[in-house]
Amino acid sequence: MKILSVVFTVSLLFTTLLISAETVTFYVSPSGNNSWSGSIAYPNADQSDGPFATLEHALQSVKALSPNIRKNKITLKIKQGRYELSSPLLFEPQDFGKPLVIEAYSGEHPVISGGKQITGWKFKGNNLWQTKVETDIPFRQLFVNGERRFRARTPNTGHFLIEENPGLDPKARYNTPAHLFRYADGDMSGDWENITDIEVVVLHFWVDTHLPVKSIDDNERIVTFQKSSRRKLTDDYNSSGARYYIDNVYEGMDSPGEWYWDQKTGILSYIAMPGEDITSAEVYVPQCSQLLRLEGDPSANKWIENIQFKNLTFEHTDWQLPADDAGDLQAANTVPGTIYMTGVRNIRFENSIIRHTGTYGIELADGCREIQITNNELADLGAGGIRLSGGDAKSDSLLRTGNITITNNHLHHMGQIYHSGVGIFLQNADNNVIAHNHIHHLYYSGISAGWVWGYTPSVSVNNHIEYNHIHHVGQKMLSDMGGVYLLGISPGTVVRNNRIHDVDSWGYGGWGLYTDEGSTDIVLENNIVYRTKSAGFHQHYGKENIIRNNIFALAREQQIQRSRNEEHLSFTFENNIVYWYGTDLLGKNWKENNYRFNNNHYYRLDGKPVTFAGMSFDDWKKKGQDLNSQLEDPRFTNPDKDDYDLMVDSPAIRNGFSPIDFSAIGNRNWPEPVKEIQYLSKADNSYQPAMFYQPDYDSPRPLLVCLHTWSGDYTQDSQVPQARWCIEKGWIFIHPNFRGPNNRPEATGSDLMIQDILSAVDFAKGIANVDTSRIYLLGNSGGGHASLLMAAKHPGIWTAVSAWVPISDIKAWYYESRDLGNRYADMILNSTGGEPGTSKQVDEEYKNRSSLFFLQNAKGLPLDINAGIHDGHTGSVPVSHTLNAFNVLAADNDKIAKEDIDYIVETQELPDHLKNKCKADIWYGDKTVLLRRQSGNARVTLFEGGHEGLPYPAMKWLEQQKK
Repeated sequence: MKILSVVFTVSLLFTTLLISAETVTFYVSPSGNNSWSGSIAYPNADQSDGPFATLEHALQSVKALSPNIRKNKITLKIKQGRYELSSPLLFEPQDFGKPLVIEAYSGEHPVISGGKQITGWKFKGNNLWQTKVETDIPFRQLFVNGERRFRARTPNTGHFLIEENPGLDPKARYNTPAHLFRYADGDMSGDWENITDIEVVVLHFWVDTHLPVKSIDDNERIVTFQKSSRRKLTDDYNSSGARYYIDNVYEGMDSPGEWYWDQKTGILSYIAMPGEDITSAEVYVPQCSQLLRLEGDPSANKWIENIQFKNLTFEHTDWQLPADDAGDLQAANTVPGTIYMTGVRNIRFENSIIRHTGTYGIELADGCREIQITNNELADLGAGGIRLSGGDAKSDSLLRTGNITITNNHLHHMGQIYHSGVGIFLQNADNNVIAHNHIHHLYYSGISAGWVWGYTPSVSVNNHIEYNHIHHVGQKMLSDMGGVYLLGISPGTVVRNNRIHDVDSWGYGGWGLYTDEGSTDIVLENNIVYRTKSAGFHQHYGKENIIRNNIFALAREQQIQRSRNEEHLSFTFENNIVYWYGTDLLGKNWKENNYRFNNNHYYRLDGKPVTFAGMSFDDWKKKGQDLNSQLEDPRFTNPDKDDYDLMVDSPAIRNGFSPIDFSAIGNRNWPEPVKEIQYLSKADNSYQPAMFYQPDYDSPRPLLVCLHTWSGDYTQDSQVPQARWCIEKGWIFIHPNFRGPNNRPEATGSDLMIQDILSAVDFAKGIANVDTSRIYLLGNSGGGHASLLMAAKHPGIWTAVSAWVPISDIKAWYYESRDLGNRYADMILNSTGGEPGTSKQVDEEYKNRSSLFFLQNAKGLPLDINAGIHDGHTGSVPVSHTLNAFNVLAADNDKIAKEDIDYIVETQELPDHLKNKCKADIWYGDKTVLLRRQSGNARVTLFEGGHEGLPYPAMKWLEQQKK
């Protein structure tokens, strides 16, 4: 009783404190205790209080808080360890009020698992191990030391072929069900153990059909199933038998990594991998189908809102098809998500991992709005990655799902069980942004949007699919897929700036961009599509789509396809580059003339005549098509290395093609080839960190030294596009720390910082084959400040320097920052030792750290200085810093007058006499160049923008500079 009284008193005191607190924090740890208050991260000295032990109890404690307390922000911090669930954590509308954050404890990596650890292995000879698994929940997945192991199957790789479909009418439609087939001699046996546990997986059309066996007749060679397929068991639209493999058959267990669980005896058998000690291995089988369920009730206007999940790992789920479902609807759309949400608003899921599942990773069902899914990794998934499926056009508007942002995620190795899962799948969903995701290694479409076939009303509108890198789609397993697959009436939907390659189907239809049945009012632009099995672009049928300014290269079949002729305008195809050899340009149906081609650039590498649906170019033009198009080499930089960047003298550019900034495509995390390293700085013989990439080339390669911003450090991901450029081009890349953020004397243009950068160059030259005639320096903001200093104090090292929105005078910027009341003023004071005028020494610090007083040394060095005209207003550095730096380098008659600089700084506009004086610069994309002036080797540019660097034009300019 005394112990209970103490616990009660602690809890009562804690509850009293909570009522007055703005933030409530609970802690959970495997070493915790559910009788404690959960209010402190570690057990106290007398073990009377500390964190909770389980997530279930912690969540119940949050729910149990009084309504007054639940008005506060609540944080649930999860400490390192495994949290094994027997059922999903449930969130319901009545349980939550103000924002809830569920996150990993700082710097730790907790795992939320639906798995059960398996031990007790006994050796049975021939590398076979067995143990008994007692569970009421059947499982179809096994994970050993963090890797998936597959059930015993036959054949181990590849497939068998159905010999015959008895009784099937040759004219039967594709959606004719089947419940049996005849197999070839030797492929099956009626003597196999536990026949009804065996599953035949049929691969046909665009689906995988999962059929549990009912019986096997060896005499007739007929296998009969417990359920029927939805489609006939042929290999696509023909009479040939489909492919299949046999899963979960004990007699098929003949290779390392295969396993079989006998449900009757509970015996789990496993053939160990070479060198694997199964007795010490971490072996898990899933016991949950889902780990989180957020169950709002949108039709009743009851919502779950304002929850964040951060820095968590979710793993080990399983799922079984219902008795009447063979799993063969499109896109594995009956398979749920490990994380399930319905009726939720303002939910954020970030910096987390979902892996080793038997399902989709995340599912957003009816009534989900204002959701952010960002910077997560979803890997080794049973079906697809992220699935959105709200109410359709006939449903209550409360059931509509949309306004969801899915950005900067890495989704890979999906469809491990349900092979037709999609990377990111938008069934009925509107106004979503799918951007900067890396999606690869799956068996069906990379991204799919729309769930209405034909021209009936659809809610799948205003979806933006952009800057995604999608590759190794299909992998020769299924047919009828696209890197991006679109369906139905979709006004406002835009697919742009994606990179799509290596789409490879089994049979027909491994397309890059695929507008399927009824696709209407969709814009597909600025995409790079190459190395697809079928056409880079294919429209089955649709209306008034626009395909413009894309690159389509090296499809193995026809390059552009159109399946159905319709009375209306199918699409407009303009300003694209098509680059190929060995096949026809146009495939399938080009009857009538209900399409528009113009201003395109076609080039056939093998020199054979370019024909258009059997017509010569002249005859094609007589139909009114491609009147302003060209047949000429577009001059890609290095297409053999998948570099489809255009050379500056490209005829396609002259023909109106706008260059595509490939470096902006993909997620914004550091690419895997870029490694964190330590190098020796000669400044003080200390080891300094950097991000570094060395290409695999024998020949000397250019070196790019890239510098972080004022408040950043070497890990700053805003420099990722520059690293991606170097990987693409085969350049050497280094991104040094140079003493980190500019808030102390060691940084902010110090001599230490300058020597760090010089030592970074020496490091790169010491281990990589650097072309010393091509050493480039690039930085923006604080990196622009450092770039100008390096150019001023060590001009001989660099081939060229590009500085963006730089600070050139620390003293001036101190006063500007002080007047604006921003944090940079204090950072400058910390770095220089005081305000200007404090002492001669302090004034010398300001001068020594400012490039303006040394830039005259850089005359003769190619130097490119850029700023957005609104910087200093929407940003932090007035454009005077850029213009004054240029004036130091410029000849007298090229300088920009002080009164003009003052006018620009004040009004964010050019004086009338400077307007419309420069040509457009295509490399700046949609950032209009307002002022451009060149004097000797120095160039200054003001563009329509703010405090920002533009990597692509910077790199294009640097690329042209050579000693």
